[in-house]
Amino acid sequence: MGTDATGFAEALVAARRAAGLSQAESARRAGVTPAYLSMVERGLRPPPSDEAVARLADAVGASRVEMLSLAHLTRAPADLRDRMARLNARLSRQRAMWRGYDEEILPFTIWSLFRVRPGTPRLARGRKLPAGLAGILGRILDRARALASFGRFRRETAQILGSLPSRERREVLRELPKLVASATRRLP
Repeated sequence: MGTDATGFAEALVAARRAAGLSQAESARRAGVTPAYLSMVERGLRPPPSDEAVARLADAVGASRVEMLSLAHLTRAPADLRDRMARLNARLSRQRAMWRGYDEEILPFTIWSLFRVRPGTPRLARGRKLPAGLAGILGRILDRARALASFGRFRRETAQILGSLPSRERREVLRELPKLVASATRRLP
């Protein structure tokens, strides 16, 4: 390949094929020659101008935003693309670490703090919570108080969180650490 245009090129080919279009028909719709489109799809030419990328995206039914993002990334210098790849890898590792937090550390903290004990602070004391969030937290805390086995509590907490729509799950996981931190500050 003459350039490092594979990300954009692969996405363009995939979108064209998903739309069931030939190169010739896609080129006609986008206002480019079939030979030029062929070179772009094979990565022999860099992504075209933003205007042409938008026309190509429209021609194959792809998202303009996604295609323009890929074109911009593909046009970026190699050192910048390498840095972006390293940052994405770092982000993936951090997300994995947070999944571990969600699945192990947070449930253990809740289970340890909120099992039936005299003087255990209420988790949401002094905080206004949306009714749905309060109900979910109540279910998790009820399980913490009722179960003697952390393993079972962890599994049941994972089931409760796993049953939530992703937006609600993110909200619970964003709010729980704040509530636990607030409750631990009130411990005697």
